Amino acid sequence: MKVLLLQRMDDAGMKILADAGMQVDIPADTSEQALAAAAPEYDAIIVRGMVKLPGSVIDKAVNCKVIGRHGVGLETIDVEAATKNDIPVAFTPGANANAVAEQAVGLMLDILKKTCYLSHRLMKEKDYDCRLGVINSELKGKVLGVFGLGNIGRRVAEICTKGFGATIIGFDPYVSQERFDSMGLPGRLTTDMDDLLSGSDIITLHAPGSEVGLIGEHAFSVMRPGAVLINTARGSLVDEKAMYAALTDGRLAGAGLDVTACEPPDPNNPLFELDNVVVTPHTAALTKEGNVNMAVGVAQQVVDVLLEGKKPWGLANPAVWDTRRR
Repeated sequence: MKVLLLQRMDDAGMKILADAGMQVDIPADTSEQALAAAAPEYDAIIVRGMVKLPGSVIDKAVNCKVIGRHGVGLETIDVEAATKNDIPVAFTPGANANAVAEQAVGLMLDILKKTCYLSHRLMKEKDYDCRLGVINSELKGKVLGVFGLGNIGRRVAEICTKGFGATIIGFDPYVSQERFDSMGLPGRLTTDMDDLLSGSDIITLHAPGSEVGLIGEHAFSVMRPGAVLINTARGSLVDEKAMYAALTDGRLAGAGLDVTACEPPDPNNPLFELDNVVVTPHTAALTKEGNVNMAVGVAQQVVDVLLEGKKPWGLANPAVWDTRRR
């Protein structure tokens, strides 16, 4: 069987495919045209990173029996087209949850403690007396607004409450009060986004990219003065112009971002010029451990489908399973 892997993954996943006797090809050209030309040859396609697998390519993948996603976000795959073609899409929910959660908490601490964007810079400039004017904040006692209580958001809440003594306001339309209570987290669940925004010292985003413009002018006007925004989900969630305005007029004390609206970002993005912003290049999930988990998870599911007809544990379109290609 032949697998088209759209970006090399950790050796642990490569070994699973090799041990199963799979021929794995990694294309040098991942343009839509090149992928559409290659697609008919393959029994499986695995998508990694931000390489896109549009419907036009999926329609040409006439022998494809499973599409794998190395990661959690499905916006790079036309799942609707896969379903139309009776192709199951397997992804790896939870595989990188701890990695992204730790990055989110790290960004919070960086902003609250002014570590990298201020103290480190001033020390490099030999301004040791800066410590007398750098007033930091503690995470203990803060109210953390968690938008999205899936694997990542829940883990962030656990770290911040159990490890640092914060409390939370959670918002998630898919989480019931009963489910929230079972998490054992100090704080409360709300169904009102404005309630979360106005009641939180720190807002951390853990929602899919489909929530475009979730945090815009209205959201920033509702937030507590001096709030902190953390985004390790998708850049499309935040209106960057509105965020820049809030950061420069004092409404927002700081922002920790692992994602930007455009990736790679424009090097002239004005956010990069601000001292109260820390930006990392969409690397939250890319720990050694997270890479292994995602690679193993997607590779094993692809092998399970192709060789054993076993239903993937991370099936994104379950309705297609009974009518899938064989």
